[in-house]
Amino acid sequence: MFSRVLDATLAVSILAAVPASARVAAAGRAPAPVSHEVEGVGGGGVIVGLIALALIAAAVVVALDGDGDADLPTSP
Repeated sequence: MFSRVLDATLAVSILAAVPASARVAAAGRAPAPVSHEVEGVGGGGVIVGLIALALIAAAVVVALDGDGDADLPTSP
């Protein structure tokens, strides 16, 4: 049971670290000039972050929720 939680935690850590390292690598580049701004697009990052947080929480609950006896054989 503990190894499943550890595996899930490791997977989430790797998935979180890859975009962060890509952002650091792209930090040195100059942004392209923008001719006009689109309204209503700025707050999308917060919504995506909240959805990602909810999915991570759901994955942890699913990983931790489960019968510890489900994998054990039962005798008739």
